[in-house]
Amino acid sequence: MARNYRGRRRPTGCLSVILIILCMIAFLVLLNIWGVISVDTERFEEIVSLDRVKEFFTVDEKANDPADSSPVDETADDPETDDGTGIDIIIEDSNDQPRTLDTTIRAATYSITDLADAVAFDNAAKTCLHAGLDTVILDVKPDIGTAMGTQEEVDRIQYLVDAFKGRGLRVAARVSCFRDGTYPRENAGTGIVTQSGKSWLDWQYTAWISPNSTQGCDYILSQITIAADFGVDEVILDNLCFPQAGKTGYIAYSSDKSLESTITSFVAKIAKLADNYPQTLFSAICGYDPTLDAGYGAGGQDIDGFYRVFDRIFVYPSDARRYTFEPDVYTAAVEHFGSNDDRRVVAIMQSEQLSSLDYMFQSMFASGSDNFVAILTGGGYDSAIFPPNK
Repeated sequence: MARNYRGRRRPTGCLSVILIILCMIAFLVLLNIWGVISVDTERFEEIVSLDRVKEFFTVDEKANDPADSSPVDETADDPETDDGTGIDIIIEDSNDQPRTLDTTIRAATYSITDLADAVAFDNAAKTCLHAGLDTVILDVKPDIGTAMGTQEEVDRIQYLVDAFKGRGLRVAARVSCFRDGTYPRENAGTGIVTQSGKSWLDWQYTAWISPNSTQGCDYILSQITIAADFGVDEVILDNLCFPQAGKTGYIAYSSDKSLESTITSFVAKIAKLADNYPQTLFSAICGYDPTLDAGYGAGGQDIDGFYRVFDRIFVYPSDARRYTFEPDVYTAAVEHFGSNDDRRVVAIMQSEQLSSLDYMFQSMFASGSDNFVAILTGGGYDSAIFPPNK
């Protein structure tokens, strides 16, 4: 294979080549004398051929790069395997230490449409800073469908990420995984269907991508990649499950695998993707009751597995429609994971009304937690409702 030019060439005159060959012969003879190697005389001409000599003295800059000096084990086992039960599991390094975070999260969530112009952005940044928040969450793939469908939209989000960081705020990107009101409608065969073959819709008449659809899963991974490529500090994955609310009894589950094994297999693919972004936190939002038996949340979520894989777990300490706050549920979640650090187990407060969100914050602050995510449908946050930073 031809090599790229790398600097000035060495002299290639006849005398230089002869001297190099003689030096090589002397070197090989000495090695033979000491018993280090034995030279096969039939291959002697091949060993000291001119091409081999040139290759020996050609400098490969990449080979001398210390960053590339570690050996690559091409036979390493895939982190996904099967334990004989048909359930894909994630193998962990036995030397891994329990995850810890030195990053708090006191965040408000904004849709991209909430930040349509410079005035809206400026108001949002000032509100967050005045409230003592440290993070802005951009809903880059909301439940209704992606906000990253065109290059113009991607450029807009990149501008917002850079602008919020320029104000001293961390930026996270929320990605609704399987709940997607647009993609299944536009791509036949990728959505969850009823037993009669019709598109299944949840309690808000929103479609879902089927976790059994290879095309749908690949699309979600591409959306997660785009989100991470913005250079955000954290990617937060929501609806990483089968539907949990609505008339789920009508769903036609098309795979022989269990719900848990299907979701766990997809989480393994996300874990591989996350390896490409070592500076980015990858977090997941759990189901509504993280204290269910066997460590499983609703919709096929292995919440204990989530806690091992993801940097942070967010929980909705509320009813199935997420619009109440129950401190006991949040406390139970923290106790379930055995975490004394609420930086890893974070409560989400969501409401359509500012007054309700204010009440949730008062309840949360009374429970002793200092980390949270606020979701106010339609935006319009008031910095006065946020609890003070301890």
